[in-house]
Amino acid sequence: MKIAIDTRDLKKGKTGTYTYLDSLSKVFKLTAKDKGVSFMFIHYPLPVYNGSLFIGKFFEHLLFTVWKQIVLPIYCSANKIDLLFCTDYFLPLAKMKTKKAVVFHDAFFYEEPWHYNTLWLKSFHWIAVRAAKKADLVIVPTNYVKNRLSFFIPQLAHKIKVVYEGPQQIETGLQDQVWNKEIADWLSGSPFILHVGTLDYRKNLIRLIESYEILMQKNIDIKIIIAGDSPKYFSSNGKNAIQQAIKERNLNERIKLTGRVSEFQLDFLYKTAHLYVFPSTNEGFGLPMVEAMKYRLPIAASNNTALPEVGGNAAIYFDPTNTEDIANKIGLLIADEHVRQRLKEAAGERMHLFDWQKSSDQLIQYFIQTNNK
Repeated sequence: MKIAIDTRDLKKGKTGTYTYLDSLSKVFKLTAKDKGVSFMFIHYPLPVYNGSLFIGKFFEHLLFTVWKQIVLPIYCSANKIDLLFCTDYFLPLAKMKTKKAVVFHDAFFYEEPWHYNTLWLKSFHWIAVRAAKKADLVIVPTNYVKNRLSFFIPQLAHKIKVVYEGPQQIETGLQDQVWNKEIADWLSGSPFILHVGTLDYRKNLIRLIESYEILMQKNIDIKIIIAGDSPKYFSSNGKNAIQQAIKERNLNERIKLTGRVSEFQLDFLYKTAHLYVFPSTNEGFGLPMVEAMKYRLPIAASNNTALPEVGGNAAIYFDPTNTEDIANKIGLLIADEHVRQRLKEAAGERMHLFDWQKSSDQLIQYFIQTNNK
């Protein structure tokens, strides 16, 4: 069986979708022969424009459409591909002999459409949704996303399969000693709360800052490090609001925004953090939660969307709209060593669910089943 993988997402920079495709591709290459399949990786020949200029976005969208709707079908036909796998929501619309499988990482296009620019939103509904309805297989990362997609697009319900993701393979070799020392100097011996992710409004970081004020009133000595930078879509960019909230409360010496970090720097943060907090209002999976579990970090997270499904008993949960509740649960993790130890042990036990080799095996099984229909 010949399976083609669209690797265009590897040109877009290290986002969650990059991690997904990169991690799977590495495992696919190692295990393909053992599974009786062969993978062909379709490499996008051009750079991907990630800037903010309208003309740049327009031409990038045009090139993206040509790639998906013309180049991929021609490639699959010329190479007699049995199944085409796209990990970025979009498939060719054209009728093909090749079976088609697509990944929907979330249902944000339906749940929070105001965060997307008009061009991409129209493309999603006119192309991605229509193509998905014609797809042979739709992969999602959680049962939560399966239920949401089935609600918004009932025609997909019978073809959706859930495949959990694994943690990012973070480089743990040579460390950035200068950067590590800068962080250690800023901490001045204080423990810290870690959050990793883009500075998106849905990450709910303003409420994390507000809940931190409550902790400060209780004289709890802890700081916050937020690792990540602006999201792709300008309308969802909460960076300025976060910076303003920190400035208004005179918390620059207590809350640090690192911006985007390297794998070495991320490894250092996970290894040295006191606990992880995930206050998001909407997640299709929540990869940083799995990364935090891998490092055996105690976790406090929102009690909504996909997070309880992913975190299970390896986290305690709060109402993300209630700053008092957020503060109380963080305070519990700081104060109660017994709870912290319980969560660390649960994280170790739960990690068997999240493994890229396991994800690869499940996907290949679904590919073969789909091809045999």
